[in-house]
Amino acid sequence: MYTQQKQTQTQTQNVNNNQSRIIPSSFSFQSSQSNNKVYKPIPLKEMELFLFTIPSKEKTLMLTDLDENTTKKDIEIAFSRFGLIYDIVVYTNKNSKRILGLIKYCLENSAISALNHHHTIEKIKINGRECTSVVLSSFKSDKPFEIPFPKSLQIINHLLGFNQWSTEIDRFEHEYTREILLETDLNGVPLQTPIRKYESKWYALVYSTFKQIDVRISTVSHGVGEDSCKIEATRNAKKVAVSNSRKLAFTKIGILIIKDQSPIPCILDQDSIVDSSSNNFNSDCNQYMFDNNLIQNDENEQQQEEEEEQQQQEEFDENEFQNNDIDFDFDTNDSNPTDLDVDVDVDIDTDVDFSSDIKIDDSNVDAGVDIDVDISIP
Repeated sequence: MYTQQKQTQTQTQNVNNNQSRIIPSSFSFQSSQSNNKVYKPIPLKEMELFLFTIPSKEKTLMLTDLDENTTKKDIEIAFSRFGLIYDIVVYTNKNSKRILGLIKYCLENSAISALNHHHTIEKIKINGRECTSVVLSSFKSDKPFEIPFPKSLQIINHLLGFNQWSTEIDRFEHEYTREILLETDLNGVPLQTPIRKYESKWYALVYSTFKQIDVRISTVSHGVGEDSCKIEATRNAKKVAVSNSRKLAFTKIGILIIKDQSPIPCILDQDSIVDSSSNNFNSDCNQYMFDNNLIQNDENEQQQEEEEEQQQQEEFDENEFQNNDIDFDFDTNDSNPTDLDVDVDVDIDTDVDFSSDIKIDDSNVDAGVDIDVDISIP
């Protein structure tokens, strides 16, 4: 049985991370070939708008019956030529030597290009072995999670170029700095010696400039910092405020991908646009230059924080779904499956709602795939 050993909700791992993950239900897939059906190439989109959210199922390919030694890096090498990959998920099989993989592309056209190439031009090979089955994923969470900040930086630098956009700190606004006395630890256990700390809260106004369209937007967010030193508490609060403001900017923009043209940034929130010709930066901005030095390492620290949050979520998921597994039964002689029969058996507590975790539909019909779904909940 294929068992995913980590939660897939907030995929922030790098594609070189070869660990597999857990999903909260059981699946049984059986594929069979139909000689009466021919794969119909899916036309590429003339225009595509990229938003900074986790890729949907339309951008996700499912690879079945992979060799047991296949790694995420192997899959990346074989499929990265079709476009920028957001993440690769590998499911391992406890009872056989087969692996299933999911490839999440940033753009829908990338997934379509790979799919069309495999079925109409040449079978894609991983480590010299042809992929048995390459299809669009038919199950995916329909909630548009925001992309983590470090990943957003990687994507915008790839699509636009690192020199085509920039961020600048305009000013900070102070709300409070106060001394606090901690008498218990995080578990509520009284401390023998109370700890005195400082807590500070600041707001940061940050401008993001996009040179290609000569537009600048503003974002404001706050940060709270704590430390035994008052100066360090203030310093930490300002750094968090700037990081949050920069992160907020990615919710206000998209990137327009047009065939045979360079990607173009577009502003989704027109109210955030400011006059790019004016020079209204705060004259006291230079006094915060030390904060800019801190921000240079912000991506690494932000990634560490998100990985810690991800680890906590994964530990919860393993305890919550430890009795659930995923089963796949494939016809290994099927080199181009056109029929996909899906039997889903979900063992759940009646108080738990998985309706938002699993979505299986007939979206693959356009790719020449028929899907029969049988769902049973005991």
